[in-house]
Amino acid sequence: LYLAAAYGVSSMAMSFAVGPITDFVANPTLIITVDAVFHLGALIALWTHPNPVNNLGLLYPVYIICAASDAILLNQAYKVIAGLFQANSTAYAAYKFHSSLMIGVAFFVSKQMLTSNGFPRMEIWVPLLAILFIGAIVGTYFATLGLAWKVEHVNDEVIVIDNPKVNVEVIEGEHLLATKSNALA
Repeated sequence: LYLAAAYGVSSMAMSFAVGPITDFVANPTLIITVDAVFHLGALIALWTHPNPVNNLGLLYPVYIICAASDAILLNQAYKVIAGLFQANSTAYAAYKFHSSLMIGVAFFVSKQMLTSNGFPRMEIWVPLLAILFIGAIVGTYFATLGLAWKVEHVNDEVIVIDNPKVNVEVIEGEHLLATKSNALA
């Protein structure tokens, strides 16, 4: 019960913190790469520890890292969708459909990836998650090539962008997000 509480608190705290961090770093590929390193490090710690099941000193940090990783990945996914498909609810619905479909597939095949005691086979899960993280990093890199992630705060100042092919939408008091979607037109 305390592990679940630690997971929830960590996920909530990281959900609030990752937005400003993303705006400051302005590179979702870098954020997902760092997230993957921490997440896989936690899973490798579980894999290599001789008895991780009742070791709360190991499980608490792993739960906290996995919760933070979950919050970071969801934030980055939503940010990429918002950058690629602005004001398009169909894109968000397609994301939710495909993620739900893959969660269903993962639950269906997860029984084959458990030991007889019901514990995850880390020799399967760690390489599988490493492959998925590599796919997420490469996919994010190529999907966001045409996006400018630097966020400028718009108050009463004039912001000049010297590239006429950049489509800019500014709403008073909001953030500025420039996309290069019209650059090929």
